[in-house]
Amino acid sequence: MSNTLALAIAQELRARGMDRARPGGPGDIGLSGAERRLAGGLGAKKVDVTWATEESGLMLACSVKTIMFRDGVGGHFQKNLTNRRGDLLFESTTLHRRFPFAVVAGFFFFDIGAASDHTPRRNSTFN
Repeated sequence: MSNTLALAIAQELRARGMDRARPGGPGDIGLSGAERRLAGGLGAKKVDVTWATEESGLMLACSVKTIMFRDGVGGHFQKNLTNRRGDLLFESTTLHRRFPFAVVAGFFFFDIGAASDHTPRRNSTFN
């Protein structure tokens, strides 16, 4: 799911004039079809969607996170949410140390059930 979403985001960026946005789809010449590994300020980091120029380096990085399955015990979608937020924090920190002017975006995609997984003691994942 994450790979499909990353391809869709990159395709939209290319349609809006960011012609070197990665990943490229099947048949896109000169564009990798996978996430890009970048040297960050705290070590190398793989990024789902990137747009970079030879003059400026990384200009845009998008991280795609999905949570599509309920927790087996609690029946909610919050089990990995804290870890995913931590991943985004680390990604933005390490990328900004190396590319301070880059825009770093994070996209969370949840199953539709995350909107109604509340209990009397806990809000839904969306709240």
